[in-house]
Amino acid sequence: MTEEPHDEGKPQETPPPRPEDAPAQPQLPKFVIPRSLYIATALILIGSFAITLFVRNPYTQSVTEGGGFYEHGTDNSALMWVAIFVGIPLSFWAYKRWILPLFERK
Repeated sequence: MTEEPHDEGKPQETPPPRPEDAPAQPQLPKFVIPRSLYIATALILIGSFAITLFVRNPYTQSVTEGGGFYEHGTDNSALMWVAIFVGIPLSFWAYKRWILPLFERK
């Protein structure tokens, strides 16, 4: 009776699983937010804070326009018109540039 040689010190090596044998797992979509979107969001927050302070501040309006807060004066501030006519088109551009590409199928 002959015994088969076997090494006691070495663990048995198992072959690595082949990719064909692995169960199919669905790949989760990668939702990568670009760095420029973070920068644009920070600029929007800072800009809205500046507009709040300089355009819609009732204390400076009553001094510059001669009215008592909002009763008699109209808001003719150039910064508000810049915010409207520049900010609104820029928001559409930013939506097209950063938000829509996040939902495109690759």
